[in-house]
Amino acid sequence: MKLNWGTGIAIVMIGFMSFIVYMAVKASQKRVDLHVENYYEQELEYQDVIDAKQAAKRLHSSLNIQQDNEVFTIGLPEEHKHVEINGVVRFHRADNASLDFEERFEIEKGLITIDKERLLTGLYQIEVLWYLGEQSYFHEQAVQIIK
Repeated sequence: MKLNWGTGIAIVMIGFMSFIVYMAVKASQKRVDLHVENYYEQELEYQDVIDAKQAAKRLHSSLNIQQDNEVFTIGLPEEHKHVEINGVVRFHRADNASLDFEERFEIEKGLITIDKERLLTGLYQIEVLWYLGEQSYFHEQAVQIIK
């Protein structure tokens, strides 16, 4: 059977439209939860986050994030290993807000440990905000949790 060029174009267009409809349906079925509920208030305070990110970039070393079968560890930069530090670690899961959690910490050894039983396998956005005196530092990173 021989097809003319008009039939070929029609088949390609129908195929393309079917693909677009399929992708639109799949995208509408994907669950995406809000990162935070109160965007406006956080946007007003975002300059503090920008300053904290810049302060963290000025450090000689960065956070060391590691995981093994049982624990997830966050090592603070070398400059902050032997001083008292407090802060908060937030774990954000974009596909399910019920899996989000945050943990406050006060440490002197520069090592934060999280039990992996609290985490499910998948992609998390991790935000670490810590304070040394009046100076704040902020680091965020996407991490794939593997069990």
